[in-house]
Parts: sequence; structure tokens; C-alpha cells
Amino acid sequence: MIVLLTKAFCTYVRPLLEYCTPVWSRQHNYLTEKVERVQRHFTKRLHGLKNKSYTERLKLIGLQSLECRRLNYDLILTYKILHGITETSLIKNFSRQEYSRARGHGWKLEKPFCSWDIYEHFFDNRIIDAWNNVPSDVASSNDVSIFKRKLTVLTMLC
Repeated sequence: MIVLLTKAFCTYVRPLLEYCTPVWSRQHNYLTEKVERVQRHFTKRLHGLKNKSYTERLKLIGLQSLECRRLNYDLILTYKILHGITETSLIKNFSRQEYSRARGHGWKLEKPFCSWDIYEHFFDNRIIDAWNNVPSDVASSNDVSIFKRKLTVLTMLC
């Protein structure tokens, strides 16, 4: 019964919660908690999982938190933009680091100075720290499916 309810949740509810996540980002913690509360409430109502913590429930069911999934979507979109798979005007907002002293992969991005607080939450600015922390073997993947597979292995720890 748990498997059936989880599949129904993933099919009907989660797409509504994740709609346009790379474009629309919640900049306040209370909004993030409000969206995450839907999944938290669902997992708590499953038989035998009421007394377990949220992270334990997610591991038992085999789901990730919505925040972790949002980070995955952001990183996948960044990969597609940087490798020319998705054509968008955001590519001009990304500037690669020129100096070679940076550790990690050769796709590191330079974070611009933000004079306005609202600009910090735009996609092209909020993803840079997460993208620069991706290991080099993941960032330099040859194909999107390989990148997704390696990224899923990394983010299962979320």
C-alpha cells in the first residue's frame, strides 16, 4: 500500500510542487518550509512511519527532499546552459573563472557582485556556489544522462 501511495504522490502531487523550480525560487525560508511541509505531511500519514523522523521516512520510502530535488534541477539546467544544450540568454550572465589556480573542474563560474538583494535569488546568481562545488568528473560529463546519473549518486546524501 505504501508503494502505491508513494507512486500516486510522485505522479500527481510532486509535479505541482516542483513546477518551474529552476525559474521560480523561494527566497524566504518560510516559503521553502511551506512547500516541503506537503511532502512531510504525506510521509507522516503512511502506515508505520508516523514516529520516525522526516529524513528516516524519506530513506525508507526512497524519496529525496524537495529542496534537494530543486538543487538537482538547477544543476541540470546549468549543465545544459553551459554545454549549449539549452539555448537561452542566461549564458551571457555566466562568466567562467579565468585564473587556473581554482581547484576542481574547468567549468567554474565567477560570482558577480550584487548590489541589490533581490538579484541574489535569481537563477544565474544563486546556482553558482552549488555549481562550483560539483566534482570535476561530474561537471565534465560528456552527456546529460551521464551527468544526471552521477549527480543523483552525489545528491542521494541530501
